[in-house]
Amino acid sequence: MISNNKVKSEGGLLQSKYWASIYRKEKKQVVNAKNLNTEAFGVIQNIKFIGKYLYIPRLFDEHLDLIEKFIKIAKENKCKWIRMDIENSEQLKKLQKFKIIESPHDMQPRDHLIIKIPETGEEIFKRMKSKTRYNVRLAKKKGVQVEFIKYGDEDFERAFDAFFEMVKDTSKRKGVVFHNREHYLNMFKEIPVELISLAVAKFEDNYIAANIVTFYLGVATYLHGATGESYRNLMAPFLLQFEAFKKAIKMNCKFYDFGGVFPDSDNAGKKGITRFKKGFAPKEEIYKFKGSYDLVIVPLSYNSYRTLLSIKKKIKK
Repeated sequence: MISNNKVKSEGGLLQSKYWASIYRKEKKQVVNAKNLNTEAFGVIQNIKFIGKYLYIPRLFDEHLDLIEKFIKIAKENKCKWIRMDIENSEQLKKLQKFKIIESPHDMQPRDHLIIKIPETGEEIFKRMKSKTRYNVRLAKKKGVQVEFIKYGDEDFERAFDAFFEMVKDTSKRKGVVFHNREHYLNMFKEIPVELISLAVAKFEDNYIAANIVTFYLGVATYLHGATGESYRNLMAPFLLQFEAFKKAIKMNCKFYDFGGVFPDSDNAGKKGITRFKKGFAPKEEIYKFKGSYDLVIVPLSYNSYRTLLSIKKKIKK
């Protein structure tokens, strides 16, 4: 397993100034805490009938000394609790003095597939499962072409529109909740063009699959992907990932973050996502985060929130 001191999830993108800009673009209140050595941001969220809480995405080791400042900021903004994505056991141990408790759900996937990138595309190909290699070859043989499109390119608008239509199709088919159109578009507007690409698979001038891939601080990340209902037999998503690996090598990335996997899920869609990703790195262990934890500031409001969640859960059953 890759140790936490060697790589950060998404390369630290979710704690970057670019990701903070995406939240601001969506009219959310972003707050910052800093000292001489580091800076981190949080975003204030609001829950109807409960109130506000402060969410800190991807709390890394260097951010631990900022917790007291975040508590002060949260109180000043009348937040009822602080939610943090905790990366590892050492962080959790150090934060126990604040009496944090596990959140009712994780804000980010708890399990990621993060692999060290080989030096060549040939080595990547050798590491795949035989079925995955077969599907990559099949897509090539059938004439699928892959392009990496940047925001501002002539083809971007058409490709992005096709991507979002495929997002809606994939959401229905896999039973996975996706973001709205503006969120995806804001990624391309706020992240520099050299750090993000819309990777598209084309067949006879039709866009048949697309991924959003970022290249940040030595980590290439498969942030989002989608396929349409048509041409699924061409296995385009397999070729897209293979070409993204090769692109990552050109961008001097050392790791490839496949994003969330769901090894313990019984959901058919999530099991399919996990099987697909593991096909590219069958021998790699899954990188497990500790998950989201809450630092409670106003116990009465927080307890009301947890009670409300329990009631909703029972109603759904």
